[in-house]
Amino acid sequence: MKKTLGRNKIHVCIVTHVRIGETTGGIETIAPAYYRWLKKEKHSATMVHRTLSGSKTYEDNKAYNKDGEHSEEKKVTSVRVPHLFYIIYNMYTTLNMIIRVTRINSKEKIYAIHAEGTPFPALTAIIASRIIGAKSIIKLHGWYPDFMRVELQDTRLEGVYTAIDVILGKIVAKNCDIMIAECENYAKVISDKLPIEKERIEVLPECVDEKFGKIKKEKEKSEIIKISYIGRIVAIKNLRLLIYGFNEASKSNTDIKLDIIGDGKEREALEKETNRISKDKRISFLGSKRNIIKNLQETDIFVLPSISEGTPVSLLEAMYSGKAIIASKIPPIEEILTNNQDSILVDPNDINEMKEAILKLANDEEMRRRIGESASKRAQQFSYNEIFRKLISITTEKAHYSALPKKM
Repeated sequence: MKKTLGRNKIHVCIVTHVRIGETTGGIETIAPAYYRWLKKEKHSATMVHRTLSGSKTYEDNKAYNKDGEHSEEKKVTSVRVPHLFYIIYNMYTTLNMIIRVTRINSKEKIYAIHAEGTPFPALTAIIASRIIGAKSIIKLHGWYPDFMRVELQDTRLEGVYTAIDVILGKIVAKNCDIMIAECENYAKVISDKLPIEKERIEVLPECVDEKFGKIKKEKEKSEIIKISYIGRIVAIKNLRLLIYGFNEASKSNTDIKLDIIGDGKEREALEKETNRISKDKRISFLGSKRNIIKNLQETDIFVLPSISEGTPVSLLEAMYSGKAIIASKIPPIEEILTNNQDSILVDPNDINEMKEAILKLANDEEMRRRIGESASKRAQQFSYNEIFRKLISITTEKAHYSALPKKM
């Protein structure tokens, strides 16, 4: 017998191909947060996420503490495989998740399937929604082919893998009810490159926990200016720009230190490269530290040097925390930040610009304070409550499911 909900309350099933509670990143933060928000608002929520062997249904309070952070450091099992095998593995995971979603629906009718990411989570949502008669809401995290080209740039079959993802992206775009882009720039790209009407595209940025606005803005007095990067250590994050820019800046200001917090497939190579160019140990790789609030409290300047982004959660967290920001001058970031007002924006290919931005903020405490305050005010527009209310409105008012299956 299926469970029934109260008036104006719906059952949303979130699907994602990240490993919630094991890996760290924007989706790993936002998906559980949306799940908890739905519960708080008396909606029904379930979430299906990937595991190394397939998928599982998310159980709240297992991997997160009361503040929504990882409650303990967890050893992540990571396996490096050829990209072709990885695509096959994703197809297997997709099938596994579709079966799991249909079982959930047999116990309680799902109103909408919300996919965090594309193409495979989105494919899960499209197929499962057609089977059970639910709406499909697809939330992009950047323009996926851009990510693929950077991440696969050392692979001979880069073009083949990117083409597969573009084909899947077109299938998703043609068959979803609503596709959500994180910024106007990506909404335009989607409209131009995918078979989807503008009426089915919504622009909704990522969001940030209001708790970051409560972080003590002033850190303990120290002669050392701490610069931090928090996120995945992968090609698209462009950390070489930060490392080389910092190394040049440290020759003029010896009171600066760089902490790189996170993990990823480029970490080992970057550590070796860093040890080769910097002998004074002022650049540290700290791994996936879970207590982001503590990391930010100790930070003076937050840097995000990415080549491509959607709406970076780590950036929003640093902004809300009142940190001075240095970020890449790319269209999605420019929709969030204003150069010399709430940030310093730099060319993602210019080491000298990065060096000058670091020195400018490191040498001027008043500028750090002013930029941090402006960034914090701007970030309030991206709070969980603000964005999730818009998301549930899009789900209930804009999406429309047709009982007739669309042609694939």
